[in-house]
Amino acid sequence: MKKCFVVVLAFVLLAFASVSMAVENLPQSEVDEIVKGVENGNAEAQFRLGMMYYNGQNVKQDYEQAFYWIKKSGYQSTRALFMLGSMYINGLGVKKDYDEAFKLFHKVTNKDRETISMEVLFSDGSARELFYNSKLILAAMYADGHGTQQNYEEAFNLLKDIAEAEESYKVDYSEAFSNDIEDAAVQEFISRSQNRNQEAMYTIIAPAQFFLGELYAEIKQDYEQAEYWFQKSFENGNDDTKKDSQEYLDKIRDYKAKKSQTSIASTQQSNSDNVIEIEIEQAFKECRDNGLVYKRKYSGKKVRVSGKIFEIDTYPFSEKIFIRLSYKDIKKLTI
Repeated sequence: MKKCFVVVLAFVLLAFASVSMAVENLPQSEVDEIVKGVENGNAEAQFRLGMMYYNGQNVKQDYEQAFYWIKKSGYQSTRALFMLGSMYINGLGVKKDYDEAFKLFHKVTNKDRETISMEVLFSDGSARELFYNSKLILAAMYADGHGTQQNYEEAFNLLKDIAEAEESYKVDYSEAFSNDIEDAAVQEFISRSQNRNQEAMYTIIAPAQFFLGELYAEIKQDYEQAEYWFQKSFENGNDDTKKDSQEYLDKIRDYKAKKSQTSIASTQQSNSDNVIEIEIEQAFKECRDNGLVYKRKYSGKKVRVSGKIFEIDTYPFSEKIFIRLSYKDIKKLTI
């Protein structure tokens, strides 16, 4: 997990491209309006001046001035908070400070979804992506202990929230606007929205699913869940994510296939002194609730359910031993 935070920084840099304003110079009338707003102490104008310095619009690019004006604005929009947090992480215009970055990203994720939705609608179409991107960065910071104490449970919770948002990025806008599909403005909106959603899948959803798979594999040693999330990240990711996910999937599946063969052979050599009896009702309930029976107390032993001996199984990256007892096997025993 040591690489997790470093990898996520790459996605922060990618997010900068979407959070920043267009790089073309602004019309002079708009610049005059921003300057007038700054002189009157208007927070949004100060933020926009900071973004001008950040992007080099109508002025020479200057990260220190960008940081100064964005921070001075005290602007609490999702984009402003995300920009400051990202500049602290990357040391742009300010000394790197993970503690401050953590606080700022935490402010973003503490916003309720209604507020985010209103920002998307009225002021900042990227607010939803920055909300989830902030969660992704916080998960990495929790996992690696940057800017906060290491806390894998917090990382799990954040990553699951992002990973399970997959369906919200698969909206078919052409169906929603089927009555106006010939309208040029509608077509442009559909194209822009679908491109944004695809980019979010590549840079936010799939990476979160991949990191979730890593945590399940390396921290919880739950390889069924790890395999599930690696498969998800493979399906939703770009070429690099697909490659990394496939490596994990191959490792898990190859190991399971080899272990299954050796487990079947060892089961046939079982002796009665090394067998644990499980009541059929207990086994049935555990399989129904969990899919597999996971009990470390059975480590190194065989299991007999209603007279039939089942294999034990181990999975990669861990010395833990699990009982592989499927729901289907239990149903057979009850017939």
